[in-house]
Amino acid sequence: MNTWSVLEHRVYRLLRRKNWVGSKFVVLVSGGADSVCVLSVLRSLQKALKFELSVVHFHHGKFENRRFRDRSQKLVQKICRDWGLPLKIFENLDPGLRSEADLRRFRGQCLRDLSIEKTYFVSGHHRDDLVETRLLRLIRGTGGRGLVSMKVQQGPKLRPLLTSARNEIEKDLKRKKIFFLRDPSQKDLRSWLRHFWLPSLEKRQKSGVLCLGRSLEVIAGSIEKQRKIPDFEGDFLPRNLFLQQSVELQSEILAQFFVRRGASILSHGIVQECLRRLDKNQIEHTFILAGLQWRIDAKNIRAEVLSK
Repeated sequence: MNTWSVLEHRVYRLLRRKNWVGSKFVVLVSGGADSVCVLSVLRSLQKALKFELSVVHFHHGKFENRRFRDRSQKLVQKICRDWGLPLKIFENLDPGLRSEADLRRFRGQCLRDLSIEKTYFVSGHHRDDLVETRLLRLIRGTGGRGLVSMKVQQGPKLRPLLTSARNEIEKDLKRKKIFFLRDPSQKDLRSWLRHFWLPSLEKRQKSGVLCLGRSLEVIAGSIEKQRKIPDFEGDFLPRNLFLQQSVELQSEILAQFFVRRGASILSHGIVQECLRRLDKNQIEHTFILAGLQWRIDAKNIRAEVLSK
């Protein structure tokens, strides 16, 4: 008889349909509640689902918020030592990489270097993250495609806690008496939504956040069923496939691509200007727009943040 928590039973039901024997689960652990929780849950399920388990931690550099980042690394090291789990640490040594877009690319490159057959990268994204992501895309400007967003599994990416709420995650850790850290430095738009707007909504309308999340999920699900849209989630856009889409859909895809590539500004006018510049018959050409250097060849559309 197992003594799994409600959260562990839920994750087990999500994952049990696939044969994970011999798979390698690499959990991305920051030291925050969500990533520590997903590691704890998978550790409990490892024997039943028969996968290998290890941890990766990203230290974003000793340039800003250094004390917290050092504390986070020490906490992750202690957890892995106590639980007997292999740990690999990647540290950003480039003082020029400070924006969230820069650090996201840094993490992505580190994971690409780790990619081997049957390796799955596990993050602690949860239901509240999904709501926040969809709201951010609406605020910044998106079409229906932008609401589809994250899934429990997308290729080698796994998000086992995506159907669980943040308060459930923290309660699970409290019950198990597992320590985690809260980042004191977050001052971006997502943090404002998380710490002010959504709590204000919940205070004004009981269960408002849950109902909002369900509504966005229904809309996203309906859009996904109605429109079989190719997946444009990478660091580049396949040129021919992109140009085969409708102008409306190209606008949606580009808006998301701008955000992923760390554009300095984004507006409807910027997206339309980019579409105009991409609508050329030249096999290769380049241009600069929204703080990005665009490079187009016969196969792909790429964009990189201009070096400062």
